[in-house]
Amino acid sequence: MWLAIRDAIASVSAGGVSPEIDAPATPERILRAVDLIRSDGERP
Repeated sequence: MWLAIRDAIASVSAGGVSPEIDAPATPERILRAVDLIRSDGERP
């Protein structure tokens, strides 16, 4: 399950960036990882 979530988040990136996500993978953490990738890695 963990790798499937990581791969789904990475698919948002054009460059195949490996997302930083901590356990447990809550919906909020997944969304934050997606937002981070979409903003080119800039921390909010």
